[in-house]
Amino acid sequence: MAVREVDRPLYAIFQRFIHQCLIEDGSLLWSRENLWTLENLAILNEAIIQNADASKDRFEEKLRRQMEKYSPRLWGVLADIAYLYCIVPFAGAFGVENKKALIQFMLDQSRLPPPDSFKGELEDALQKGICHPGLNFLMKYRAFWFVLRFSKAVKEKSAEERKALFADYRKVQTLLDQCLEEFPKADRAYNMRSAMLYLGFPEQFERIVSQGDKKLLMEWFKKEFTQTLPEDPDEAIRIIRRTLEGQRGFPPSFDFYDPDIKKIWKDRITNNGPTHFPELLPQLLKILEYTRNLILYGPPGTGKTYLANQLALELVKKSLGNNAPEQDLEKYIQRVSFHQSYSYEDFIEGIRPTPEGKIQVVPGKFRQICQTAEQNRSQNYVLIIDEINRGNISKIFGELITLIEYDKRGKYPTRLTYSHEMFTVPLNLYIIGTMNTADRSIALLDIALRRRFAFFELMPDSSLLKDKDIKNEDGESVNLQALLDYLNRKITEHLGRDYQIGHSYFLNVNSPQSLFFVWNHAVYPLLREYYYSRPDQLQELLTTPNFSWTDSHWEDLSEENDLITFLGELSRLT
Repeated sequence: MAVREVDRPLYAIFQRFIHQCLIEDGSLLWSRENLWTLENLAILNEAIIQNADASKDRFEEKLRRQMEKYSPRLWGVLADIAYLYCIVPFAGAFGVENKKALIQFMLDQSRLPPPDSFKGELEDALQKGICHPGLNFLMKYRAFWFVLRFSKAVKEKSAEERKALFADYRKVQTLLDQCLEEFPKADRAYNMRSAMLYLGFPEQFERIVSQGDKKLLMEWFKKEFTQTLPEDPDEAIRIIRRTLEGQRGFPPSFDFYDPDIKKIWKDRITNNGPTHFPELLPQLLKILEYTRNLILYGPPGTGKTYLANQLALELVKKSLGNNAPEQDLEKYIQRVSFHQSYSYEDFIEGIRPTPEGKIQVVPGKFRQICQTAEQNRSQNYVLIIDEINRGNISKIFGELITLIEYDKRGKYPTRLTYSHEMFTVPLNLYIIGTMNTADRSIALLDIALRRRFAFFELMPDSSLLKDKDIKNEDGESVNLQALLDYLNRKITEHLGRDYQIGHSYFLNVNSPQSLFFVWNHAVYPLLREYYYSRPDQLQELLTTPNFSWTDSHWEDLSEENDLITFLGELSRLT
């Protein structure tokens, strides 16, 4: 294994912890205090693990309540554990001040004299760290529970047995795994277990503490070398290291997180699932039969464009036949997107230069489809106008806004502005618009447009995500229905119902990788846009009892496992 020179001070500190706290009964931070006794560890196991506080308060507040009736000296043990916990993450991932604050909280409760061993190398070590341990590492209770359970199991052995235990990394690994399995999967500190093995035995274990990363590395290796591996990930990674050093010529000191090596085995894969939409078609088809004009409106991601396309296909099938191939149906459907620069000349007709340098009147998309529909009255045609609210309706439709009304179609011809030809809107043309209410409220729409279109609201439907539970390698999960409900509840409180997030963002999510992609490249950028001038409210939205959101922390949130841990916490907030 790669013993990292930069980590040697941390190896030495962990050896001090083994000898002073686990083999002997002393302390890591106090040289003259006997704190790590079996009696004290038994009390702490009962107070903190057996009488767990299930409230949603911060870890420190729950700990304070759990320890109310016990001797303040026991906080000294917790201060040692806090220090051990704080040397695992890089300073950039956790923050040196945050590390010191956690340790100081424990010291303040202990009523012990200031720790005489904390200055010097112990304090300097807080500037270091071995890795980015993952967001679930911020769930401090897991690490504290695990260290307490393991330490008690060690202390139940004789002094000679304890010495023999730490002379054999396999025995330590076995005991750590036994203690880990005593907890439910959701409470297991996999990362703390791996960090302790690396710090105690860097010649045998890598600094890979993420279960997900271990699995990714093993999967890459199996595909690359078509070689079987043992089920034990740590043993498998030893084989991977030996193979890479022997067959690929990797240097003995290489680290799996070296940038050039990491990119080999840690590529992202996006997985797309099937698309689905609730059965609204019959209701909307009936509306279109009465009006010929329909606008689907709602927050982004509610499936407006998808449903508009489905409606268009159904309308064309109605006259062409249900067995017609989809490529044939598309010939009867025209699509256009409105924007601020879109004009009457683009939509109806305008004067355009020809390649020969002459000027001629050119029909726009609306006039083209109207003329085609007029020539084939037995067939339905559909015009889909995406983002209809982003255009200047009076400017685009001009004098023709009246002609699209159902009772005026084909009856009241109007002379066009440029060509001076008579023009009507045929009855067999259906107009379906979509409107994103996060851009513009329906109340601000042109009155003439509102009178001539039927409106149908599409709001987020989290029930479509009911059975979507995305799990990571650590056994944690996030229910997408609960997550969407939480986000939209808070967004409605902060910004209003028109800014909610639609269910379609998550419909195709069926793996940690696809959730990672959708959150980081669709949902989170949308939230940043919504809350551009409200950073405090964005922080409130994305803060859990175990994770206080900041931009710097978000940049460190680069693992699928971490994201599921975080989003799982969000989804459980009420």
